[in-house]
Amino acid sequence: MELADEEINQLITSFLSGEASPGEAMILEDWKRARRENQELFDKISLVWHEIDGRVYDPLPEPAAWEKITTVRKQQKFRRHLLVRSAAAITMVITCGYFVLRYSLRPPEEQPQLNLYSISNPLRDTLPDQSVVEMETGSSLQYYATQNRRRVVMKGRSMFHVTGASKLPFEVDAGALKIKVLGTVFQVVNEKNDQRVSVSCGRVLVISPYDSLVLKAGQSATYSPATEKLQLHENIKQPNYTVSPRHFHFVNSSLTVICRQLADAYDASIILADSSLQPLTMSADFRNESLDNIMNVIAATLSIQYHHSNDSIILNAKRTN
Repeated sequence: MELADEEINQLITSFLSGEASPGEAMILEDWKRARRENQELFDKISLVWHEIDGRVYDPLPEPAAWEKITTVRKQQKFRRHLLVRSAAAITMVITCGYFVLRYSLRPPEEQPQLNLYSISNPLRDTLPDQSVVEMETGSSLQYYATQNRRRVVMKGRSMFHVTGASKLPFEVDAGALKIKVLGTVFQVVNEKNDQRVSVSCGRVLVISPYDSLVLKAGQSATYSPATEKLQLHENIKQPNYTVSPRHFHFVNSSLTVICRQLADAYDASIILADSSLQPLTMSADFRNESLDNIMNVIAATLSIQYHHSNDSIILNAKRTN
């Protein structure tokens, strides 16, 4: 259960002072069981309380015992009166201790591997996992990767061409929406009054705070902050690419990936005739270059050769005499 810091502070204070209702106590128990860090935080705050109040909290009693506790409370009005008088001081100490302990228990914040901003112009870029993002003007993106997943935090409007080569889940955080996918093409809009996901190829799982939908090609989902609901739309018009597909930014990209993206952008057939070329990698930027100019740069950089054959471009290892 997700609780605000102030709510947690009030629950702990009420529970340790013996003033929590059965419902509040159950909520607190659920919160402690949700994460190991929550239980550790509660234990540490309990020690602080014990030093101030001279008592150690008891475990949550069975529901049948709540009547007895209620009767005891009625007989101990003087005790509650003392607690009320000291509540401000105790709450201040608990609050300070809570925030100090909470943030000392937090793991170090994850640092993004890549930050992208399309401030004045649209941007197309290749992410470290070789996925491609096309960002409209005014959009931003942070890319994170671990051994278990790839994650993007974005604002604005972006089109994603996700590669599944790494077999790691690809997740997009877009405000209230979470999108999970292995390999597909989809568009995400995360703006103040417009939150939606449109799928061009493959499938994605869209998760809102209280709902979820699986979208396939030709479907979209919109999210309403007012109702906190997702709405499915069928047979959507396929989203257009937001920027020119002929702007490339390759960083240690394999020749296989480079050729696939060039083939898609230029509607061309590019064939690696020699399997020894597949592991080759290179880094380069190309903006609205002709395909032949790009192939010339690739051939010179990687010391390979290429030629046209019918409607295809064939790449070979350079022959030695």
